[in-house]
Amino acid sequence: MLALCGAAASEAAAQAQATTGVIRGVVRDPFGAPVAGAAVVIEHRATGFATTVMTGSNGAFVRTLLPLGVYDVTARAPGQFGDERTEGLVLRVGEVLDLVLEFRPVAVSEITVTADRTPLVDTEDPSSSHRLAEEVVDNLPNNGRNFLDYTLLTPGVSVSQGPDGEVLNIGGQRGIFNNVSVDGADFNNPFFGEQRGGQRPAFTFNQDAIEEIVVVSQGASAEFGRSAGGFVNVITKSGTNEFAGSAHYFGQWDAISTAYPSERGGGKPEFGRGQFGFTLGGPIVRDRAFFFVAYDQQEASETKQFTRNVVNRSELEKLENFLRTQWPGRFDDEFGPIHRTDDNRALVAKLDFNLSDRHQASVKYNYTWSQQVNGTFDVDSWGLSANGLEEDFSHAINASLRSQLSNTVSNEFRVQYAREDRPRGYAGPLIPGSAPPPQPAFGTVGGRPFPDIAMDFADGFRIGMPFFLPIDPAYDTRIQLVDNLSFLAGDHLFKVGAEYNGTGVGQQFIGFANGLYKFSSVDGFTNFVTQGNRYVTCSDGSDSAEGVCPPGTAITGPVLLYLQAVTLGDTPAEQLGLQDFSMHELGLFIQDTWRPRDNLTLNLGVRWEGSWHPGMFIEPGDTFYGPWIGTAGFPSDGTIPDDLDNFQPRFGLAWDPRDDGRTLVRVNAGSYFSRIPMLVFAQHRTTNGAFQGTQFAASDATFLPPPPQIGEFLTPPPPGTPPFQPGVNIADRNLELPRTWSFNVAVEHALSANTAVELSLQHARTDNLFRFVDRNAAELGAPFAEGAGGLGTVTVTESSARSRYNAVTLGLRGDGALDGRLSFDANYTLSFDRSDDDNERDPFNFFYATATDFEPEYNWSIRDRRHQMTGFMLFDLGRGVVLNHVFRYLSASPMSASCGPTEANPLAAPAGQRVGAPADRVCADGSVLKRNTLRRENDFFTWDLRLSKAFDIGDGRTVEPILEVFNLTGADNFLDTAQTGLLFNFDGTIRSGLGDTRRAQLGVRVRF
Repeated sequence: MLALCGAAASEAAAQAQATTGVIRGVVRDPFGAPVAGAAVVIEHRATGFATTVMTGSNGAFVRTLLPLGVYDVTARAPGQFGDERTEGLVLRVGEVLDLVLEFRPVAVSEITVTADRTPLVDTEDPSSSHRLAEEVVDNLPNNGRNFLDYTLLTPGVSVSQGPDGEVLNIGGQRGIFNNVSVDGADFNNPFFGEQRGGQRPAFTFNQDAIEEIVVVSQGASAEFGRSAGGFVNVITKSGTNEFAGSAHYFGQWDAISTAYPSERGGGKPEFGRGQFGFTLGGPIVRDRAFFFVAYDQQEASETKQFTRNVVNRSELEKLENFLRTQWPGRFDDEFGPIHRTDDNRALVAKLDFNLSDRHQASVKYNYTWSQQVNGTFDVDSWGLSANGLEEDFSHAINASLRSQLSNTVSNEFRVQYAREDRPRGYAGPLIPGSAPPPQPAFGTVGGRPFPDIAMDFADGFRIGMPFFLPIDPAYDTRIQLVDNLSFLAGDHLFKVGAEYNGTGVGQQFIGFANGLYKFSSVDGFTNFVTQGNRYVTCSDGSDSAEGVCPPGTAITGPVLLYLQAVTLGDTPAEQLGLQDFSMHELGLFIQDTWRPRDNLTLNLGVRWEGSWHPGMFIEPGDTFYGPWIGTAGFPSDGTIPDDLDNFQPRFGLAWDPRDDGRTLVRVNAGSYFSRIPMLVFAQHRTTNGAFQGTQFAASDATFLPPPPQIGEFLTPPPPGTPPFQPGVNIADRNLELPRTWSFNVAVEHALSANTAVELSLQHARTDNLFRFVDRNAAELGAPFAEGAGGLGTVTVTESSARSRYNAVTLGLRGDGALDGRLSFDANYTLSFDRSDDDNERDPFNFFYATATDFEPEYNWSIRDRRHQMTGFMLFDLGRGVVLNHVFRYLSASPMSASCGPTEANPLAAPAGQRVGAPADRVCADGSVLKRNTLRRENDFFTWDLRLSKAFDIGDGRTVEPILEVFNLTGADNFLDTAQTGLLFNFDGTIRSGLGDTRRAQLGVRVRF
């Protein structure tokens, strides 16, 4: 007969393969002796692919690189044994199905065994991974059809408000440390460090094109690298021998949504969204060649009913009246609702080939396009003009060749070329006298450029062009080459591989090209515009039109800060911020999946990675900071150091202590290195005081040359004039990639045939986190600011930050309960996440209170969502009616308290108030409040449901009307931007205020 040991998948999945699965095992005779020379035929039902491997002297066989799907396996041996056949083995991505095939002497020619259904406990899996199969992705409600939303249903995955909107945090790590791959190819943006497209596109391919999603939070094998945050592995569908497809439409309208509660400002958002698309797959040549194509498109718009949540509404009205009087016709709509669009298109086209019984090939093309008018910011205290046009489009081609070289050796080769463009434009109002950038020169009042004005009166209202727009060109490219060789040696399945990633960036980031003003008050701004730049505000509350304050007082405004990018030396103005650079990464690994006993699996491996970082296009000695290189205390040698010593051991253990397939003890541990986004390196190359710089100005003449004449602001320096104390960005000479050690211990147990429970403990320790520090700060003695020839802010990227994550997760899942009508998965995670710097990648803000002491920074991370509950349920009510649910809860994230105003910081928030500015934690006596001791009011809860029924219309076709309701309880889900550095934020899609109200969606899906 045939015995199956771990021959099916569970909700967990060992990620031994990135895109395929493995069937291995041993063939024995009736007395338990190994059978050498037996032929094992493995057949893929959907495509007719059949491959044969022979057993070795120990009776063992292996077939790696198998496409996902349902398999039939037949064992044949010469002599007195009949064929042994098992049908219906389900192979999923990353799985190793271990079989024990036992012949017996019979007169019949064949014995057929039907495989049992998928067990809930996979006793082969050492990793901390979670699988979302096709039936889950297809049938759960999803507000937007973005596949990444499904990752939020897995333990240890939460969200935080990052530099570019909400980011995924996996296992307590920064969102930029995740690694998303689609069909084994990197789906990441090398410049920003997030997934391709970031938060801008609504989706990047048709959700119906997904075969499986696996999220690995800890314990990934040595094949997986370049990430300490977690691995999101997506496999798309392929064509088969049967023509099949689907079409869908989903629509949302404001008529079927609810209004905001009256205590939150009331009003119903005006919006509409339509999503439509199709999939189609089938044979080109039966059993040999197949195609699959999927397309999805969205057209959406929304008029945001802003609450204008400012403390002093009379000040807001005063500003509105002034703007309309001073510049009639330009800012009439500045304080009204903002009309936004959110249009999107995505295409996947895939070809698969069975070249022979030993060789398979695949080629895929992925295209995305998105555009959001007024999509740059969604902050309810900013004006219409503080917005821009967000666009993103990408092309990616990846191919693979999978070859069985012998009975025990196989090879996989993958290649990818990808390009992503992110042009960002501006079509809003400009104050008269300004000009579109690049304009690297200061103007005058009456022709003074005001393309972007930021004012901190109460809530911090902002008007004008975002200081970083427009951006064009802005693109990145990726060339990825992967080659992996697998071979069987006794009980060991070895895999060795190499991976190369070459990424390039071309862009013109012209931040501050038209200048950024930060004013202390509306009155200060209006008087500054009408009376000239000599108008100042004094610390005793008095004003002066001559720029002189009473004795014993200090100038505190109205210009708190003015920033202006300038080109230096012989650099032409049109090259401001323009650069092209590249980065190279190489990874090598070896791993062993070893089964010393039938109830014990070990994953042993080691990975090495090297990162060759961009070079400098200006020699370090020719920069403005060149004279300080090599002097005592200066932290940089003027280069971006490579990092070539990244060895990462990996260990995993899966043990079935009772050898009954009901209990799993899982242990995994390993070291993981993360990338540093190329955005960080871009600052080191350009902001050097020689190619370009940023001039700082304020009403107190900080960092200013001799005061200008009345009626002027600043005039451009004469050609060849060195900058006055320029700010520079440098990399610490000891900069290293962040390193995480992670550990996990878990126990899974099957309570019944269709219910299992899991308890796990997780720990992640991350060191060498990069942070940005001003090593020329006043509290450090400003050691490099020696007069006019010195430096201003010296922003150093250094590896001095740390984080610690501890969590316990309790999960319960079921499959096939209530006579197969109910499947569910629910988990609760209690986590404790500490760090001393949470800055994802923002080089324009310092996230510490003082550069002399980082100890008060070590406290709860902004990622610390102490309590997290997630789950879903698929419930067949009978007669084809299904009612499926998703629920998610995240407790509030931390924030800091304020000491209150001081002489050095008179505009700080009142003592005890919740704030985000680090300087507000510096008290009058010089002490510093510990960071993040309070909690925000941003806990999150959503309950979403889907009600549908599929109608059979003949010939294998169905029509399924669908009703989905999101945020069923109408939770506020308040979005708080207090700690994201909004003044200098340039990434876009930042949101504040209330989350979405309860919304309904109607849809229809046709399958054939």
